[in-house]
Amino acid sequence: MQERNEYEFSKVVKMANKSGAQFVLSGVLRDMEIASDEYMQGSGVQGLLNSWKRHITGSRNIGIDVYVHDGMTGALLFQRRYVDKSSGDVFIPASYTVGSDGFRSTATGQKITDIIHNASGDIAAALSCYPFSARIADIKGDKIYIDAGAQEKLNVGDQLIVYSAAGDNVVLDGGNSAVANKQPSSVLTIQSVTPRYAVGSLEGVVKKPSIKIGDWVRSQ
Repeated sequence: MQERNEYEFSKVVKMANKSGAQFVLSGVLRDMEIASDEYMQGSGVQGLLNSWKRHITGSRNIGIDVYVHDGMTGALLFQRRYVDKSSGDVFIPASYTVGSDGFRSTATGQKITDIIHNASGDIAAALSCYPFSARIADIKGDKIYIDAGAQEKLNVGDQLIVYSAAGDNVVLDGGNSAVANKQPSSVLTIQSVTPRYAVGSLEGVVKKPSIKIGDWVRSQ
């Protein structure tokens, strides 16, 4: 997704809509080049063995770009490149999945695991003060259900701003598209909270077509 256009807002928003996520995390593997620590040469069987050894023993550069986008607006919130180098046994068997014990037991797998850990901490710090967002999951009469609850630290009496999409994607110069600005349409006051969802009501009189399932609510 990042290779062609690092600001494809419409794809980010569609992905967030599909998964119901507030943020969209993505990454690009920029470098996994293997370089031997010594010159390998030879012919015949010995040459093949030396060539294979080069891909097992040596050093491997690791470069990963990490991105976080806002699922509601498509805005890029976090972007950082992480680089490192593994040495020794840099080969990762194809049967090892990322995050498995076998993966972490390899020199390269451990370095990638460290990068993921560091990136997680950096993202948490960068977004710690970012407004909380959730989706409207259901509407029953004057009761509005949102897909967040006590697990997201919501409390009775909390007030969230309701946002509706002002329009479809806007095509910019060059053919790129951006999501149209979302406009606040009302304020939702939380009346009851369960571990996984909360129920609230809207302040004032709101026409039914202006609020729909899938709209966003965001902390003030």
